[in-house]
Amino acid sequence: MIFHYSNKRYIFSVFFLSIHLFAPFANPLSFSFPQFDSGSNKIHYAGDARLSYTKIELNQQLGSPCVGRATYSEPLQLWDSTTSLLADFATHFTFTVNFGDSPNIGDGFAFFLAPVGYPIPPNSHSGNLGLFNKTTNLVVSQNHIVAVELHPCTISSDSLCVSYFLNYYLISRYMAV
Repeated sequence: MIFHYSNKRYIFSVFFLSIHLFAPFANPLSFSFPQFDSGSNKIHYAGDARLSYTKIELNQQLGSPCVGRATYSEPLQLWDSTTSLLADFATHFTFTVNFGDSPNIGDGFAFFLAPVGYPIPPNSHSGNLGLFNKTTNLVVSQNHIVAVELHPCTISSDSLCVSYFLNYYLISRYMAV
């Protein structure tokens, strides 16, 4: 399509005007936790999770079935139900996995997005990572959740790797990212 110079100026003006009209309605959200402290109520701990000095420990006991969860305490709007538009977001995190001297290295953990109040299902330890259980893991209507799963794997007898999975609605061990 060919535009005349005057049409380009008009299109640019409309675009520029629309940016300035709608920009004030955006509600940017940003938060950072360089460390965690007991005086903050921004993180909610559930199950076996607890604050240990300035770090979060998701499980306190090695070798027994545990489920711990730390979640941001305020709702984040990632979808506008009126316009059906999704928000863009970026996240950066650092974590340390400490297996101690235990040969049982566990099932892993997940970073997840879920509806506010999404509970830890009973009997959701081990491979369900505190997100699903045998009753709920195939019920799509109950699992409106997106999770990035990290779990240890052994490449050889003297090395350890972490494999990554992106799970949408269901736990699926076949959707490797």
